This record gives sequence, structure tokens and C-alpha cells, in this order.
Amino acid sequence: MSHFWPNILNALILYLALSLSIVLIFKPSRRSISNFLLSVIMFTIASSELHQLLTQTGVYSKWPSLLFIFNLPEVLFSPLLLMYCQSLCAPDFRLRRWYFLHLFPFIVLSLYTIFTYHILSPADQLHLITSGEINNEINLKVIPIAGSIIGFGYLMAALVVLIRAGGNLSDTFSNLHHTSLAWLRFLVLGASVLWMMNLGSHVAAINHNLGLYGMMDIVRGFYFFIFINLAMARGFRQPEVFRQTNNPKTRVLSGKHSSPGKLEEEPVSEEVIEPLLDELKVFMTNSQPYLNPNLTIGRLAGEFGHSTRLVRKAIQSSGNNFCDFVNEYRIDQSKMLLKASDLNQPRIQDVMIDSGFNSKSVFNTAFKKYTGMTPSTYRLGGK
Repeated sequence: MSHFWPNILNALILYLALSLSIVLIFKPSRRSISNFLLSVIMFTIASSELHQLLTQTGVYSKWPSLLFIFNLPEVLFSPLLLMYCQSLCAPDFRLRRWYFLHLFPFIVLSLYTIFTYHILSPADQLHLITSGEINNEINLKVIPIAGSIIGFGYLMAALVVLIRAGGNLSDTFSNLHHTSLAWLRFLVLGASVLWMMNLGSHVAAINHNLGLYGMMDIVRGFYFFIFINLAMARGFRQPEVFRQTNNPKTRVLSGKHSSPGKLEEEPVSEEVIEPLLDELKVFMTNSQPYLNPNLTIGRLAGEFGHSTRLVRKAIQSSGNNFCDFVNEYRIDQSKMLLKASDLNQPRIQDVMIDSGFNSKSVFNTAFKKYTGMTPSTYRLGGK
């Protein structure tokens, strides 16, 4: 009975993580690099929970050759989380060859288990488990401590990615993915708490404090169960976090959208910026590039025929960042659509899409910012 509730929690977490992993990888309309990475993250969680379940139910004593197989993928959790953050924050993210260096700790650990354990006969493997020799200095101290240090480094790198993304999004994207950033912060901070709990468990194991280890295991199980349920609920309540396309055509820092005749080194002065801003406003009104929900400053610069640097300087001279500058035009468009005649009123969802927004939460936030009321209220009293 001592393992009853931990086993139930492990089984539930295993089911939830594996279900989400399968949904993300096999849902055709949601395929993307981001979702693939999140799917693998969920698989590593499921594999780790399966390891806990097999340990507590004594399965490894019956089939010792299974030991280390299901807990090894846990090493990939932190590197995958970092790449997942990068995939949502960088419009040109691709899985590049050097990213396979993130597999190095996993490969080293796999080789270690193969040459120190899996090459042994089942009888020798069982002897190591039953005698406790499997809990040697390396397995009990070196590997867990090294794993904690590596995991901490990746978590800090993920936090740096989020901090940088939060500072650059408003000057790069016209549709800020606030929900994506909030989702990522939730995942990274939740993973950080989990890392601290795992570190506590390792310290308890090293000091042979079975009481503290058992308590940490139960607390970790409850926390993980609540965390993964909140993550799933938050993700499916804000489905835009699963709609990243990672389209390389949306690169904004490579200059691919700039006109060939324009150089990024163009001089920037008041004499250039002021008339350029007037031209840009006319271009925005006549060409309506803001209706493209995937508009970035690089794409706008390419369509406008000037360098990204000049366009950014012109927009900043108006006192706005790129996102606010574009959203002013989108809100004006949505206000016009909302004032349509009673016989031909479009749905607010259609107004959102036809104005260039791709997220209901972003649309509502921007509309209230500029008008002081929600779209529904404006429709009722703003005519």
C-alpha cells in the first residue's frame, strides 16, 4: 500500500503525457517543428514515469534487462525544452546538424549503461539489483549530480531565450504571441520547480535518507500530475500555441525580404526618416499589408522597398513599436467592419480575421487598448 498512490499518479501522468505526445505527432493540421519537439518532450516524461512505475512495482527484479532503458530519455528533457523555446521564439528556427550535440550526454550515458550493465548476463544483472551493488558511487552520486548541473544550465539558457524574445517581439512581429510566451514561461518555470524537487530527491538518496526520499517522491508525483494537467488545459484553451508553422519564409533578421537595391547600411537622418514615415503611412493605407496576420517588419520592408533598419527607424520615430504601429491600422479596419449594417453584420471572429489578427486574445487586448472597450461593446454602443 505504501506505493499505491505514487503508482496511481505515475500511471495517470504516463497516460496523459503519452496521449498528448501521440496527439501532437499524428494530428495532421498541427504538424510543425515546435509540435514535434513538444511531442518528444511529452514522450520523455512518459518514459520517466514508466521507469518510476516499473521500479516501484518490482518489474526490474523479474526482467533486469529493462533497467536503464526507460529512464535514459529523461536526459533529453532539458535540451528539448530549450529547443522548443527557440522554435516558438525564432521565426526561422530549423533543426540544424549541430543541434545533435545536445544528444552528447544521452549518448555517453547510454554507452556507460551498455558497457557496465547491459553486456552482463541476466543473472549478473539481477545480482547487481538485489545486492544493491547497482547503487554504486557513479550511479548514485556522479550521474545524478552531473545531470542536475546540465539540466540547470539548459533551464537557464531557456530563460535567456524567453527574456530576449520578450524584448524583441514587439519590434519584429505584428501579431505578438503573448499566449506562446506565457505558455513557455509556464513550462520553463514549472520545469525549474521540478528540477529543484529532483535535486532534493538526489540529495536524500545520496544521504540514504529513505524517509525524505519517499516524501519527495510523493510530493513530486502530485506536483507533476497537477503541472501536466494545467499545461494541457492551458495549451488546449489557447490553441494558438500549437499553430506555429516555423515557415522559413517568415525570416525577419536575414534581410531576405529587403529590396535588392536597398542596403542595410543606408544613412539614417531626420531628413530621411520623416518623409519615409509619411510614405510608409500612405503605403499602409493603400496597400493594406497589415491584413496579413504573419506580417513581420522584414516582410513589410520588402514590400515597401526599403531596408528593415530604415523601416524600423521610421516606425520608432512615430513613438510606436512595430506591433503597435500595425495594430492601429488593424483596429481601424475592425472598427469599420463592426459598424457594418445590421443586415450584414459579420461575426466578431470574422472581423478579427479580416482585420489581420490571428488570435482572439490578442485582438481583444489590442481593441480594448485603443478603444477602451471590447469589440462586442463597441458594436452595441459605438455606432
